[in-house]
Amino acid sequence: MRRHPGMNPIRRALFWLPLLLATAACTGAPIDESLSSSQESVAEESIAVSQDAVTDCRAFDGDTNKCNAAGCAYYFCSEQCHPKGTSYCNAGCFELCNAACRTYDGNLNACNAAGCAYFVCSSRCYTKGTSLCDAGCSAECNAACRTHDGDLNGCNAAGCAYYVCSNRCYTKGTTLCEAGCTDQCSVPERNSAFVSQSVPSYVLPGQSFQVSVTMRNTGAKGWSYDQFYRLGDSSRTWGLARGFLALGETIWPSYSKTFVLNLTAPSTPGTYNFQWQMVKDGVDAGWFGQLSPRTPITVMQQRDAAFVSQSVPTVVTAGSLFSASVTMRNTGAITWTAASGYELGTQSPQDNLTFGKGRIYLNASDSIATGGTKTFTQTFSAPGTPGTYTFQWRMLQRGIAWFGAYSPAVTITVVRPSSSSCGECPKGQTCPHVCDL
Repeated sequence: MRRHPGMNPIRRALFWLPLLLATAACTGAPIDESLSSSQESVAEESIAVSQDAVTDCRAFDGDTNKCNAAGCAYYFCSEQCHPKGTSYCNAGCFELCNAACRTYDGNLNACNAAGCAYFVCSSRCYTKGTSLCDAGCSAECNAACRTHDGDLNGCNAAGCAYYVCSNRCYTKGTTLCEAGCTDQCSVPERNSAFVSQSVPSYVLPGQSFQVSVTMRNTGAKGWSYDQFYRLGDSSRTWGLARGFLALGETIWPSYSKTFVLNLTAPSTPGTYNFQWQMVKDGVDAGWFGQLSPRTPITVMQQRDAAFVSQSVPTVVTAGSLFSASVTMRNTGAITWTAASGYELGTQSPQDNLTFGKGRIYLNASDSIATGGTKTFTQTFSAPGTPGTYTFQWRMLQRGIAWFGAYSPAVTITVVRPSSSSCGECPKGQTCPHVCDL
């Protein structure tokens, strides 16, 4: 055996001993006592174990050094500590156990001695707990499966396939006709039905997001990864054209599969359709079955707004007070709140104080979510000089950016007050000079 250049003799002993012990348990090979003695002596030098220490090997699961120091064998394949000589099967190393068990196909005694289960019906050796179906005992498997007729959970737990159409339990791969689904015997080999989906109503441009689509196999043949059965989208809108089954997975007739898809939104804002269908790729490729519902997904900016309506006078008296309102809809992805600095600001020109106000603020309790509207109502002061002025507004997030649609520009004509109103000017206004114009 070539020695690893970076491993000293002590570490080599600690590394190889559990593997040798496990192999001996399955094969009956003698254990190198010198290696065992070496490990035990090293353990005594490196970790002192008191006389009162717990002697149960399983107490040291996950701790290699303490396991070895206690005179037990550590199994890296299961990260468990067991008495020396424990087999892979009893040590929880199921993959190694099954591989080791299959070497005893046709040998009943050796199979049992290795801690495995011998299936006379197929002359094969498997790990304990393997079902008759998985052990290759077709006739016995089918008989066992039929005992679970009417019991979906029990049927699945036994490694069988449950046929809802007849409420019977059979071995996997049984056709619909053989399973008693007489009304479905003439169903096509490939078919599917939409069950459900979880899809967002809006996403940000370029955003990565996850959706799920569940389809039921209503055909006569199972879907499998190696037969190229997949969920597909021919539009390629979302950066992914296929949803895959897991390697080794088979979706038998009447069973459903939930495909979880990791998608990417288009970079351009707009509304895009989301729709998928089952497809078989390969030599005999083709789309089949029901499509998922065509669902619109809006790709929107984080901050966006649309104008809804406004109520603005077109004629006001110079120096007078008047009320106006502007309603805006949140068409972005972020909720508007006063705390986040969302407000309505003047335009034409930007930040003007023509009517005495440059901003209209949200109330502290306002929370305008996507699709919601806000009516901003404010009392304004007309300019003191008669003439025509532009009234226009737009949303902004204070200190961040202006965004969304502008309110339509309204031309407000400011006229001089009548002589009878000169003595009735609002507090703070200088009527005399207006009346003299």
